[in-house]
Amino acid sequence: MEELEPRLFSFNSPYGACPACHGLGTILEFDPDLIIPDATLSLTKGAIDAWRHQGKDMNIWYAQIVRKYCRQFDVDAEQPFKKIPRS
Repeated sequence: MEELEPRLFSFNSPYGACPACHGLGTILEFDPDLIIPDATLSLTKGAIDAWRHQGKDMNIWYAQIVRKYCRQFDVDAEQPFKKIPRS
């Protein structure tokens, strides 16, 4: 064990910071199952949960964005999310 030094206890120094969170106290992660709770839905039919609760105008906007993105990467936006290839 290394010798205790003041820099290990300073919030201004990275030496004493938690290696997992780098001293921030939180780790930014997400749970894919919360974002896409029903993978049998397509991207345009509401697979992304947060987009389902934004109102009709936002749903139209999101659908346009998804279609453009899917066209660019040759992905069928109408197929169930679970069938979209990961690569």
